[in-house]
Amino acid sequence: MNRVRALIIASHPGPSLAITAMATLLAAEAAPHGIGPVLTAPAMLAGQLSVGWSNDACDARRDAAAGRTDKPIAAGAISVRAVWIAAFVSLLAGLAMALAISVPTLLILIVVIGAAWAYNLGLKSTAWSGLMYVAGFGPIPAYAASTLPGHPAPRWSVTAAAALVGLGAHFANVLPDLAGDQATGVKGLPQQVAARWG
Repeated sequence: MNRVRALIIASHPGPSLAITAMATLLAAEAAPHGIGPVLTAPAMLAGQLSVGWSNDACDARRDAAAGRTDKPIAAGAISVRAVWIAAFVSLLAGLAMALAISVPTLLILIVVIGAAWAYNLGLKSTAWSGLMYVAGFGPIPAYAASTLPGHPAPRWSVTAAAALVGLGAHFANVLPDLAGDQATGVKGLPQQVAARWG
């Protein structure tokens, strides 16, 4: 039971559920009937869980060095290997469900989740970190619209708004960890802005 709890915590359940809810509400509004809305939420949730797990697996050494006892891997509650396995299984499940909706849905989910994985795998520590949040949030309205016949593109203003929400989330998410990030050498866009302008 402790391992299950640790795995849930390592998935970053708050952000995973928030992003899934955003995508699900948009999809329910766009297409209230058919297979799309039924699979939209679990496909996005599986993808987002894979993001959370890959994030904690990638950051395991950094979290241990920073004394992050709130992180299950750093606290020794679960192994890095177990979290990586969960991340890959969840990723494959999410992509399979997206493909069951449509090929455009799959491609859009690959962009959304791929940007987050790229962030976790190294771009987190570069000025490109902000772009990964823009790429991870901006296509969410298109993901919802892809459940409609013909897969229409959303209005550019909706895509821009979603992208800006993502960028804002990136800066807000970094605030509690600024000191630890500076100590462990994480220099993403928010950290660089904070170092220069406070």
